[in-house]
Amino acid sequence: MSLLQMNNLSKTYDSKKILENLYFCVNQHDVVWLSAPSGTGKTTLLRIAGLLEKPDAGSVVIAGEQARTQKQADMIRARYIGMAFQNSTFIGHMSVRDNLEIACIRKDDVMIDELLVLFGLDGIKKSKVRDISGGEAQRLLLCRALVNRPSVLLIDEPTSALDDANARVVFAQLEKIQRVYGCAMVIASHDARLADIATRRVVLDNGVVEEK
Repeated sequence: MSLLQMNNLSKTYDSKKILENLYFCVNQHDVVWLSAPSGTGKTTLLRIAGLLEKPDAGSVVIAGEQARTQKQADMIRARYIGMAFQNSTFIGHMSVRDNLEIACIRKDDVMIDELLVLFGLDGIKKSKVRDISGGEAQRLLLCRALVNRPSVLLIDEPTSALDDANARVVFAQLEKIQRVYGCAMVIASHDARLADIATRRVVLDNGVVEEK
């Protein structure tokens, strides 16, 4: 089943064509490694896939549903999409657990507790987010993306700001996500180690996606 389908997408910024007649689909259980030269539009592609940004032309269909209004886009995103993007922020004066609670669309203490244990954050759940490490914050970002039980997880550069040890921890967590929750993932990254967990590799270049 196709969970995410992008048809004939085009997007232009400042007269520069970022995406051009792009077709891209993600099926159940896919782990897609999306690579691209810097500045060629992979973050834009993820934002359009997450219904945070509209293409100039083309359509985005998620689990068979297509948004016609902003309200519909918000509802579809909440129902199906989890996102862990670069430069995402938390509420620093609140605890790790409280940041997950406020991200829940429906109260789900069982899921929150499960994620805290799975990602090794249970021991710091009462700590203020401003006091945790960069590696812990990256794991918390993945927890928050999963807290509403999404069908598709969109992840942007999960290891770019981490040292090698913490990057290895994140890769292990990504493997756990696939094994435990089975959600499809699209991971935009320059990190070649993703080849070890990806089921597909696609490259975005010159506005189009090519399967490798």
